[in-house]
Amino acid sequence: AQGKFVALAVQFETTDGAVIAVKDLVSLATPAGTGAISDGADQIWRWNSAVGDWNKYFYRSGRGVTNPGWTKSGETAPTTDTVGAGETVFFRRAGSATALTLSGGVKPFTVSASYSVAQGKFVFMGYPWPINFAISDLASCYVGGTPAGTGAISDGADQVWRWNTSAGDWDKYFYRSGRGVTNPGWTKSGETAPTADVIPVGEGFFFRRAGAAVTITFTNAAN
Repeated sequence: AQGKFVALAVQFETTDGAVIAVKDLVSLATPAGTGAISDGADQIWRWNSAVGDWNKYFYRSGRGVTNPGWTKSGETAPTTDTVGAGETVFFRRAGSATALTLSGGVKPFTVSASYSVAQGKFVFMGYPWPINFAISDLASCYVGGTPAGTGAISDGADQVWRWNTSAGDWDKYFYRSGRGVTNPGWTKSGETAPTADVIPVGEGFFFRRAGAAVTITFTNAAN
């Protein structure tokens, strides 16, 4: 909808197996554009874990623009940056409500996708295949570490944040464990039973690591 963000999991590659260019990431009938990044332009936001901030792109068009297209903030030429399967981006719509299309080839099921997450850092990630992913299954994806947990959501617990477009805020989950916890596992904030929620096709999420640096590796269950 106009003025709203959606968290889009990139679950495709090009049909020859290459990463997708930002300029080809989404297609929509009528992009909204301006000459410089502003609320009047459609935008794509990519999380930069190293600096803890966003890299932003906007649809550059309008009077005097001779090379319209997706452009990195502060630049004038269409970007050549790419996005790999398994990365999540925010898309913000400036114009009226519209449908977005993401397309390409499906990442081979025989490979995996890994994400390094430092202590106290967020990574905007997504399941790299267009298949629903149970949040509870994340516990089995740790390499070189285990989930960090607490009895209630806090900075001491690993967390998953899902963007709720309607509310304009985050739905949060945490790894619940510790003294007195008889049913440890990924749990929605405010609840005590492990969640049965899934990350649906096309949706990405923030993962925050509380413990020491760890690698999250996704393999396809269908394989």
